[in-house]
Amino acid sequence: MLAGWRLTQGLSQTAAGDLVGVSQVTWSDWESGKKCPHVGQAVKLERVTGVPCEAWEAIADEQRRRLQQRRAATVDPKEAA
Repeated sequence: MLAGWRLTQGLSQTAAGDLVGVSQVTWSDWESGKKCPHVGQAVKLERVTGVPCEAWEAIADEQRRRLQQRRAATVDPKEAA
């Protein structure tokens, strides 16, 4: 959703991050699901994108759930022995 919004606006990750006050790396991490915006950042995202904070929070919750699933699916070789 975040990448889609950015691309429809014709923005680079750097430019989109500048609008919200974060680095390109942070923006990239959000798009990839590595990290999620915290509440203050979600408020800024709402102001910039027009998408309500609740939507960003729901996306963050979904990203956290997927990350937990990936972690659970990754078996530590030491534990498997």
